[in-house]
Amino acid sequence: MLSDYRINKKNLKRAYQSVNHLKKVFGGMRIVDITTTLIREYIESRINWTCNECGKKFEPQDNCPFCDSDCIKIGAANATINRELSALKRMLNLGAQQTPSKVDRIPYIPMLKENNVRKGFFEHGDLLALREALTSILLEKAPDG
Repeated sequence: MLSDYRINKKNLKRAYQSVNHLKKVFGGMRIVDITTTLIREYIESRINWTCNECGKKFEPQDNCPFCDSDCIKIGAANATINRELSALKRMLNLGAQQTPSKVDRIPYIPMLKENNVRKGFFEHGDLLALREALTSILLEKAPDG
């Protein structure tokens, strides 16, 4: 998969991060043992928060329910988990495309809902007005010549 990302000029840094997280659960595992249930467990483990004091995972809340510590590590965002799941899906699909095929079945990989709608877009007229204003400022400051 990493070779595929290099060839297609995709974000290698993000790919390596995803692979490192996926290795913790799926590394060394036979493909036939990767099931939708295991993938859902992976999602759950990535969403949950971790206590830095006792190391236990739990649902998001202010303090650790096990030791009451407020020194906690926040779980991964849905978008991050989706990028990791997309990497897993890509790996499995690349394996299925090999001759001979290395993967004969690809489990269902659920994706999480993302709420990262971008805000602050310019309308076309506003963009043109801003461009004109910036151009006039730059022209005023430009040295003669």
